[in-house]
Amino acid sequence: RWRRSSDGSPAIFSGNWRIILALTRSSVKPAFKVRLYRGEDREGLISVVNAVCAEGRWMRTRRFEPTPAWEHALANSDCPCHLLLMAIDGPRIIGWCRIFPTGEDREGEVGLGLLPPYRNQGLGTQMLRQAVQWAKTRRFSRLILTTRADNGRAICVFKSCGFTAAASNQEGWMEMALSL
Repeated sequence: RWRRSSDGSPAIFSGNWRIILALTRSSVKPAFKVRLYRGEDREGLISVVNAVCAEGRWMRTRRFEPTPAWEHALANSDCPCHLLLMAIDGPRIIGWCRIFPTGEDREGEVGLGLLPPYRNQGLGTQMLRQAVQWAKTRRFSRLILTTRADNGRAICVFKSCGFTAAASNQEGWMEMALSL
């Protein structure tokens, strides 16, 4: 037998056992999406980058400081020389993954960030795997990235996608690389 609970949410009744499915709007999260950056994402993306940088630990700067590569990517969303992925929760940008060419022969630099509530859910790994596949199709020969040497969570994600430690410095940063 099917009945509705007093709050209007669906409920299932089976004999003497009652299993309630609390399917209210507040309890059902939309699926996260990963998609390419669009020009209208600019302000939302910069806001997310600023929030991650403001944590003060995982990024080299305390706020978004656009490099020429960032400016190019933000202004030219359809340029095939770079990749800029957005992690989305409903209408909200919650993270990014990017590959920008380094200027070295067929080498790309990876950057990745997620807002704190969205970490440890596989989303960073999903974005990074998509980015690595994109780099392979674009015939990149190598990807590099820099992370904090004590950022075990990120290092685990990078290693799961094939990156290995390439170098570290005394300031606590580690370079990692992936040959494609």
